[in-house]
Order: sequence, then structure tokens, then C-alpha cells
Amino acid sequence: SEVATPTLTVKGRATPGAEVQVFEVKTKTDATGAWSAVIQSPKEAGQYKVAVKASFGSQNVAQDVSIVRVLPKVAISGRVNPLPSSIDKPEVNLSGVCNDGAIIKVGSFSAVARGGAWQLKVTWPANQEGLISFPVFCSFNNEEQQIGEVSTDYRKPIIPLVLNLATPTSLKQSAAELEVRGTVTGQSPKVEINGSGALVVGNNFSGKIRFSEQNWDLKEIVVRAYDNNGDQVKTISLDVNKKSRMINTKAPRWVGEPSLSTDNIRYSLSDNQGDEGVVKHLVDGETVEEKTWQGSLAGQRLLLKSGKHDYKLEAKDLAGNSVVWQRLAVEFYPRAEWTISMIEPRSNVTKRIPPAPGQADWQPKTDVRFRINSLPDDDYHYLKQITIRNESNGYSQVLRDLQIDDVEFSFEVPLQRQSTNTLRVVVEPKTGPIREEVRLFTLR
Repeated sequence: SEVATPTLTVKGRATPGAEVQVFEVKTKTDATGAWSAVIQSPKEAGQYKVAVKASFGSQNVAQDVSIVRVLPKVAISGRVNPLPSSIDKPEVNLSGVCNDGAIIKVGSFSAVARGGAWQLKVTWPANQEGLISFPVFCSFNNEEQQIGEVSTDYRKPIIPLVLNLATPTSLKQSAAELEVRGTVTGQSPKVEINGSGALVVGNNFSGKIRFSEQNWDLKEIVVRAYDNNGDQVKTISLDVNKKSRMINTKAPRWVGEPSLSTDNIRYSLSDNQGDEGVVKHLVDGETVEEKTWQGSLAGQRLLLKSGKHDYKLEAKDLAGNSVVWQRLAVEFYPRAEWTISMIEPRSNVTKRIPPAPGQADWQPKTDVRFRINSLPDDDYHYLKQITIRNESNGYSQVLRDLQIDDVEFSFEVPLQRQSTNTLRVVVEPKTGPIREEVRLFTLR
């Protein structure tokens, strides 16, 4: 039989006075042999056997009773929280309540209600605009039921139409071709340049105007951007170079390659069209001088700076044609009448230096200090290396890649006992003559 209640009453008949046990519950038959026992129903649904045992004196009888446990049905109960009336993204976060552990489904999207509450993100193609509805279903105990339906109006955000020109709005033109560039935003905007369609890639657009006898008198370029929401127009005014009815398409040229001399870079320029132009002198990427010319420019110099620098010459005409010359890491140090001043010892020395008590192997030493005067710009990079030697005992020390803040130096030099030590300071610049100073240190 089916059992749908939490408890189950089992009844039967046996010998009057007999003892009856159903699971853990014990009872006795009455004078007529009737008995009953109340037991707990199984918690899980399914088919079960109930064992009944009866005993009277030395007699025992057992019998199984079959039952089917049926769980009471729980009704599906839930709701869906409302959505905003309109949105500008192709996604929504649905939420609501339903039976704990229930499965929530919206199309191909699903979620599980935890503690009764549920949340579900639903997306769709960005171009699917308009009123979108979301029927929500709840599945629980092998049953499914719609618990609500919500909707919202999805519209892609309106991108305002904005046109910006990268090309100057007023310019002189002498080249055969002019590229017009800029940026545009909007709802799939299009751009026209003097009525011809421009290339739009992302937010950037570009188009070219070609000059010939037919449009030589062009005074204005009209750039128009438009989309479904309207249009914008910007203009570029032109001052076209009509000189000799020729269009300058050739870059200026060097008259002979620029040459690097002792302390400067020499160059000359020419422009076959006789166009105006500007030449820039750049050192380490920064413009240090600009010169204008028309037709030709001869016998020019870019002066070198002390140290290691990058040099560049850039010549450009009004049509935008250009020519460039450059040299990297040019090292130059001007010649200068610099000197060495000995600080210690100032002159030849004769001295007796006895060893300290108990130190027969003691090695006498002396300080050699000197200063270098009148270096160009006090720049120690001018120096290649400095050597200090004691030619009497073979001692030598060399300093290269000098990293100091001044030009005063100090060395501790070991001496040869009982002899005249020849101390020699040799300073070698990167350009120019080597200089040296010698001191005799006689040790008694």
C-alpha cells in the first residue's frame, strides 16, 4: 500500500496475549488477538518491507509487509523581479525567488536557486534592438512551470557625430597631391571630401586630392561627415602655388653630401623648382637652429658640441618634400691648452722613512696628488685615461671611463726602499697631445 504520511500504523491479529514487534516498536495482542503499532515512515520515496514478528510462549512467527513511500508534492512558487523600461547594452541580469534548489531557465541560460533566491545573466546579439521579452521557467521535483515574464526596450547607445580634421584648415599647397586626414565618430558615419567618398577605418578617415590644370584654381576643400542622425561640414582653405604652372613633387637636394670636418658639419642645398624651404639643425633630436631659403643655400655649417652627440639636418620645402642627413654618436672634444698641476709632491723629494718597530717587511708609500687645469667646459669626458707609475718598482695604475665630478686626482703609490723612485703622471686626452709630469722621490 502507498504511504504519504510521516507515520504509519501497522495492524493485525495473532494469538491473544502474544507479543508483537514491528521494527523497534513492541506491543501485545488484546483478548480478541488484535494489535496495532505506530512506526515512522521512511524519509525517502520508494518501496520498502516492514518486518513483523509475533511470539507466544515458545512459538515465533514472522511476516513482511510491503509498502510504497510516496512524498507529498511541493508546489512550485516563484517570481521574477522587474527590469528597467529601457537599456543600452545587449545584456540583463534577471533575478527573483523560487523553491530552494530549483533550476531557473531562460532560453539556453540557466541558474540554480540558492536559499530561494536566484540571479541569471542573459545576453543577445548587439544588433537585435527593440522590445525583448524573457519568459522565466522554474523546474522542481520533475516539474516545470513558468513563474513570470519580464521585458525591456534595448537600443544601442547613440554615438554623437563628431568630425575633426588632422590636416590644417589653412595651408599653402604646391605638391601634386594632398592627403586629407582626420577622425570621425557617429552611427556608422561616412565621410566625403569634395563630394568623393573617403576611406573610413575605425574612427580614422583619409582621402586624397590630386591637382592638375583642371583644378589648379581650387580655393577650398569641403569635408562632410554624415550618419542617420545628421551631418557635419568642415572646410580647408587653399593657397595653391601657381608658379610657372608647375607642381613641386621633387625634394630639395644636397649639393654634394654634407661633410663632417674638424668642428662642424658643412652642407649646401638646392631646389630645382625654386620653392621656399626650411632647413633644421638638430642635436640629439632637438632643433638648435632653423634657416629659410629659396632656390639654394650654400656654405652652411652646423657647429659640433663637446662630447658625444647625434646630429641631423632636415630640409623641407613648402610642398612637404624633404631630405634628411644624419650621423649618430659623433664624438668631438675641442683642443685646449690644459695643464697638470702637481699638488703632492710639488718637487723632487729626499726623505728617510724608517720602518715601524717589529715590521721589517713594511712597505713605504706616498700620496701623489695633482689637478688638471683648463679642461674644455671642465668636462672630464674629454680625458681618455690617466696613468700613474713608479718606474723604480714597476707599479702602475690606469684610470679609464672616468666618472668624477671634478678634475683633481689622488693616488697612493708604493715606494722602493733605499733608492730613487721615479714617479710619472701621464694624462691622455681623447684628442690632442699627451701630457705628463715626473717627480723623483729618493728614499733613504
